[in-house]
Amino acid sequence: MNGARVILAGRSRTRPDQAADAVRATAPGARTHTLVLDLADLSSIRDAATRIAETETIDLLFNNAGVMNLPERRTTRDGLEMTVGTNHLGHFAINAHLWPAVLRSPTPRVVTVSAIAARWPTGRLDDLMSQKNYRPMAAYAKSKRANIIYSLELARRTANSPSPHSPSTRDRQ
Repeated sequence: MNGARVILAGRSRTRPDQAADAVRATAPGARTHTLVLDLADLSSIRDAATRIAETETIDLLFNNAGVMNLPERRTTRDGLEMTVGTNHLGHFAINAHLWPAVLRSPTPRVVTVSAIAARWPTGRLDDLMSQKNYRPMAAYAKSKRANIIYSLELARRTANSPSPHSPSTRDRQ
């Protein structure tokens, strides 16, 4: 891990703890920490991000969590359709809260995992919350298409933004 501190997050403590144990078994001395974070709950996102954003520097923010193929339409605690709310809007919210910590990095990276389902025509975004028609894989396709659109827009908006640590920015301070 080359000295990195890795924070593994999950809806409950069990799976991140298991993942941290596996990392340490493979790389003794790895600095792993776990965090309870439910991407289907905006208050959980806010609480988790508060513990990180004020003190940490995030070099790599890796968005790879979600739900898939829920048999019936469900909603998050905040009333969002569960698949889109977790797979896309949860990632968007955690990224927004953690953005100050990302900007502290000299070389920040944000990676958002999508899926081939993003290409499916059933993933239309005109009914993002599936209020008119819920189909499990269509909701999943929408969430993954939204991930790609978000990633492209984030890349566009940050393409010409110098890092706060680049010489040109430091010289102006």
